[in-house]
Amino acid sequence: MKQGAINKILFTVILPCFLFIIHFVSAASTVDDVYDLPSSLEVGAASNHKIVITASENVDEGDTLSIIFPSDFDLSSISEDDIDISDDGTDLTTYSDCSGTEQVGVTVSGNEITLTVCVGDGGAISSASEIIIEIGTNAAYSGSGTNQIINPDSAATYFAGISGTAGMSGSVPIPIVDNDNGNITAVVDGSDSGSSGGSGGGLGTGSGSDASSSDTTDNTEDTTDTSAEDATNTEDTSSDTTETNTETTTDTSTTDSGDSGSSDASTTDSSTSSESFGGTTASDESSASGTSDISSGSGRGLKTEQETDKDSDSVSGIVSSIDDIDISLLVADEEIELSGDTLAVIPQSKAVLKVVVPDDDIDEVWASVGDDDYQLVNTLTNVYEAQVNIPASDTEFSILVKKNDDSVSVFGGVLDAKASGLVYETINNEKIPVSGAVVTIYGPDSSQQWNGARYGESNPFIVGDDGHFSVYLENGEYQIYVAKSGYDDAKKTITVKNNILATNIELKKRSEDIVGSGDVNEDNKKSSNQADEITGAVAFVKNSVESTMFVVRDISKTVNEIRNEPTVQTAAEVAKPVVVTAAVGSAGVLAGSFNLLAFLRYLFTYPILLLGRKKRQEFGVVYNAYTKIPIDLAIVRLYTQDGKLRRTMVTDKEGRYFFKAQPGKYFLKVVKNGFEFPSKYLSGKKQDGDFLDVYTGGLIEVGEENVIINANIPLDPITGIEKQTVKNLILKRFIRTFQNIIAFSGFILAIGVAFIQPTLFSGGLLIAHMVIFSITKILAKPKIKKGWGVVVAENDGKPVQNAIVRLFEPKYNKLIESVLTDGKGRYAFLVGPNEYFVTINKEGYEPIEIKPIDYSKNKEPKVFAANVSLKKVV
Repeated sequence: MKQGAINKILFTVILPCFLFIIHFVSAASTVDDVYDLPSSLEVGAASNHKIVITASENVDEGDTLSIIFPSDFDLSSISEDDIDISDDGTDLTTYSDCSGTEQVGVTVSGNEITLTVCVGDGGAISSASEIIIEIGTNAAYSGSGTNQIINPDSAATYFAGISGTAGMSGSVPIPIVDNDNGNITAVVDGSDSGSSGGSGGGLGTGSGSDASSSDTTDNTEDTTDTSAEDATNTEDTSSDTTETNTETTTDTSTTDSGDSGSSDASTTDSSTSSESFGGTTASDESSASGTSDISSGSGRGLKTEQETDKDSDSVSGIVSSIDDIDISLLVADEEIELSGDTLAVIPQSKAVLKVVVPDDDIDEVWASVGDDDYQLVNTLTNVYEAQVNIPASDTEFSILVKKNDDSVSVFGGVLDAKASGLVYETINNEKIPVSGAVVTIYGPDSSQQWNGARYGESNPFIVGDDGHFSVYLENGEYQIYVAKSGYDDAKKTITVKNNILATNIELKKRSEDIVGSGDVNEDNKKSSNQADEITGAVAFVKNSVESTMFVVRDISKTVNEIRNEPTVQTAAEVAKPVVVTAAVGSAGVLAGSFNLLAFLRYLFTYPILLLGRKKRQEFGVVYNAYTKIPIDLAIVRLYTQDGKLRRTMVTDKEGRYFFKAQPGKYFLKVVKNGFEFPSKYLSGKKQDGDFLDVYTGGLIEVGEENVIINANIPLDPITGIEKQTVKNLILKRFIRTFQNIIAFSGFILAIGVAFIQPTLFSGGLLIAHMVIFSITKILAKPKIKKGWGVVVAENDGKPVQNAIVRLFEPKYNKLIESVLTDGKGRYAFLVGPNEYFVTINKEGYEPIEIKPIDYSKNKEPKVFAANVSLKKVV
């Protein structure tokens, strides 16, 4: 057997087993929701923590739930008295162990807090319950709450882990900043106006021409700013009225003279409007000229059907019966749907335009967006979609709906291109973009890190060279953290009302990094650039890991939903006995028909053969006495003269074996299904062509230490005519096919059971089927010969299936091998140096004989494959 076959077994058995173990260990479900509400996020500060977990599994009596803080947090003063736990608002009693009547035992080891639900005290927690764990001075129910956790000394986003025997897993982001005071509150309102002179379509993108809005920086005093921005700015100047850190601000902005966009005073909030669009028919007077704008129900000027150049001659004057349609934009990986007559968009991004037409008699739907026209595809009933490019500035768009009767209606609206946000610093009263800053978003409406991967975005992300950024997300309140080496961290609270986060955030240089009157030392600048590169690289790696984790969690959640389906669990229970039966049946067939036991023995003796190859050991060969072809999986046994078994080896693919023997007298026996030993055909011969030291029985005398016994052993095939009938050969072929089907289907069923019920039993079944499937591919797969002979009918040249082709040795008229032609009439024999003849028989055809076939002068085995035509019996 070749080493490649062994490598195949190792790859197909060991590797999947290893992957299953990983799968089994990681089968814990991800908690549905988890977040932390620390009392302080400042570096080095003492902080309480309130960790809220929505349980994805039951926490039964005896189960544990662990909170593992990063090593940067100091928990050395925390004890059981500083920790409380509640279940759906009901506080549970705690103690340092479960020796009393308390419901939960609490231990703190290093940075890991372990909560054990005590047996018999009624503290079990049901799946979907809200578990609240309070750590610090806020733990006042069962503990005294006198100590707090000390935050790390470095600003970063840290992750606390959730684990335990209850089967839940997850992580909690904890952002630590240099200073958590001086929060800025602002509102990103749907009524904000302004156009972008460049790209704003996604994270870290945008144009340097975008300006920043003026935000209130005082959290305690009402401030109204109505001043205009620099004339170079293209973004609207915003006036923010802020009463408290949590209130929504009101925008009373005006547009400065340099603004290329139009005022939004008449527009509505795109995130709250869901009205349909009024239609205009192609027969309106305004469209007859082919140059006038069509007024939509929203009062916007729209391109006419003639302007979009869609069948203008055929539709002129025909009135459509369609009164209105629903138009929306799908953005952020189609996770957010924007609707309304004015849609706030990120300039130079991509979106899916979705049109719902309440009419089944539609021929085609077209859209005109800026300078581009798109034909929409019918994706669902009455739904038409196309991916469109968002222009760089405010743009009117139109939708043309043509019915099968050639009537046309035109609808439309406005794309309101929102200016991108800006990370900047102020130098000489001028806003200078800051590149390479790391932006992290938390929310909406919670302290949990925003799942950017769901929306096709990164979080955190790094702004580009121009400092601009824009992000699509759900409406709500968000906290924005911006950090860059050499600057103080900035934090800002934003209320998003138009599904776009695009705000201006100022970074201020650290005082120690400012030299003289604003001149920056060249060495400091170089050091800062190097630090920026390191910060960016770290953030990129961190972002990639977090994005991958979000995907893994989504997959894990889907897997758990499938596992929890009662019908799926029932199917798995039904499949278990089927999988066991398939394994037993496959093993039985392999053992009875395909030398399974010999193969297993071979796996144990293979290392000895491998060692012999490395030492260039001379091998003996067990071979077919007639065809001279090596015989694999033959069991060779070495006996002492008095019949005691000393060694056993199984031949490899090339029929090789050897024994190392001490002084004494020995004899050999060989067992192989379908062959007999000793050979009668070569009885008494010491040489057979290139085979020297031929052994056909008798004693072998060894006179020295460690002598290698490596005689060449011929075996005679047992192939009587009565055993090689067409019926028997068809049965043998059927068994091969059946074994392959059973092995494959059993393997697939075992994977399904292990996936649904990842237990040790299902894991063992899977491993067993992996082994059986791999062995079947080796033992039950017919040996492929290089080249085919084809048997065809003489009258029409069509292949003749199931013709029996027999190979004989002429000296004793000995049948060596029989095969059936396949569906294409193919057959082949692999033969060594000897003389042969072949007969071909098929019911309804005249038999044919091919002779002589003389391969006696060949040095290597060769395929015999002659093309033959059979004549039908008249």
